[in-house]
Amino acid sequence: MTSEGKITIRLTPEQGVALDSLVNEGRFKNRSRAVRAALDLLVDGPDEEEDNHTNVELPSNILSTLGFLVSIGYFDSLDSAVRQLVRDSFYKLDLPGIKQQFETVEEIDMEVSARKMIDDQLSGIISK
Repeated sequence: MTSEGKITIRLTPEQGVALDSLVNEGRFKNRSRAVRAALDLLVDGPDEEEDNHTNVELPSNILSTLGFLVSIGYFDSLDSAVRQLVRDSFYKLDLPGIKQQFETVEEIDMEVSARKMIDDQLSGIISK
């Protein structure tokens, strides 16, 4: 057998329905891509990313757009589309700027707390 090529497999009716559901939901462009993804998972084991996962609820218009991008082959699957888009967005974040904003807010909070404490002490002294 060659390392590349076509093979024929027999599926149970349930497996066929499940496979078609994956394609119809837009998770894969076609049956072949879904089977290849399953085979990759079987051979390579789950990606490290698979251990750290979350469910994301997307508006229907975004979900249908992602499904379209999968159907034209821009992404391999809906899952890979979401992962890639999150990665791209994450790398665009200005983390040093966010850290600076957080430190500035923290400094302001400390200053406000110190002023409140001084005001409380002065109020206590004045009321005596």
